[in-house]
Amino acid sequence: TRPYDDRDGVPVEQRGYQNARAAVDWAKANLMGSGLTGGNATTSSSSSSSERLSSLVIGGCSAGSIGTQVWAAALLQEFEYDMAAVVADSYVGVFPPGTEGPLIASFGFCSTPLLLDEELQAVCAAGDITLQDMVHDAMGRYPSVLFSHVNSKFDVVQREYYAGVAATSLERPLYISKAAYTDAMNVLLKGYSERHANYVSFVVTASQHCYTPYSLMYTADTTGPKGNASSSSTSSSGSAATTLVDWLQHLPVPPGASAESECDGE
Repeated sequence: TRPYDDRDGVPVEQRGYQNARAAVDWAKANLMGSGLTGGNATTSSSSSSSERLSSLVIGGCSAGSIGTQVWAAALLQEFEYDMAAVVADSYVGVFPPGTEGPLIASFGFCSTPLLLDEELQAVCAAGDITLQDMVHDAMGRYPSVLFSHVNSKFDVVQREYYAGVAATSLERPLYISKAAYTDAMNVLLKGYSERHANYVSFVVTASQHCYTPYSLMYTADTTGPKGNASSSSTSSSGSAATTLVDWLQHLPVPPGASAESECDGE
């Protein structure tokens, strides 16, 4: 992340990559080196060795969703596992035109070791990289790992961040409507699913931002954040709506198994 001055004019330097790197190193030392396979980032039974996880799930919501996506390739390279999944909750990366690449470069991301592809490093340095570039690269590198997005059709916080970036960059339009956001989101999700067989999404008809940290993970289905409050909750097609918790419990998918995207309507 980039340096800035606090309200008193004192320079502040955030060290986002270094802090995250320290957490990853701690996890590797404690979960792998010691033979322990439990923890927030993993689920497990028995492992073939003390350094191999039976299951690895990389996930986060909001800014953590962005972190999940940009760290995915590096983490999948560093950890050993029988099966893995990436769950990006509530940030698909809808940015004002022309702002994403320069913003990423300005945070110093291009100089980190997280870009494993030399061409992407050059694209980043030129200020042209997108979050989607990094996710496409990660999915291509790890075709046996299931990548996924959990997202609302009208996510209010993502639309507010869009406006914030637009205002900061003086890029118009400064506001994105619900319909425009949904259209842009669909373009991104369709781009992933058409290029990669190891991609699925769970899209909720709502403005809610983030599901996995909250009790809404247990009630949400594609019709809304509290879709299963009634046992008769159905999708627009008339079929029983799948709850988010039921969908997530099947991730990661074992070899030979598959998962399906879920969405209510268009």
